[in-house]
Amino acid sequence: MRFLLAAYLIISACSPAFAEPELRQKPVQCATPQEVLNHYVVANGLEVVYIAVAQVRTQYGKIIPTAIAFFADPESGKFILVEGDRDDVCVISVGDRLQVGPDHNEVMNLFLQNSLSKDGT
Repeated sequence: MRFLLAAYLIISACSPAFAEPELRQKPVQCATPQEVLNHYVVANGLEVVYIAVAQVRTQYGKIIPTAIAFFADPESGKFILVEGDRDDVCVISVGDRLQVGPDHNEVMNLFLQNSLSKDGT
């Protein structure tokens, strides 16, 4: 099951983008790797689903390779996506409604209809 989730996430990340991305800023939590892993991963019983190396643009415009990891607990739905190195790890996304093997139309609706509320409205 984890292999299927990892394969799906990797394949979905490999499709080409047709629109020019817009640079935005959002608050990101960063700390030492031990602090982030203890606070989110260990405390919530998450297990690593996949790891990868991403090309990340720094605040100075330089693109550098950066480790990323996705941790999850499919039973509870909790997950976290982090990126970083041995000095700092930053939380990119954290949540509690992970769905393994969702329906394609359901995924499309999340992005196109913005139906993210828990009650579906």
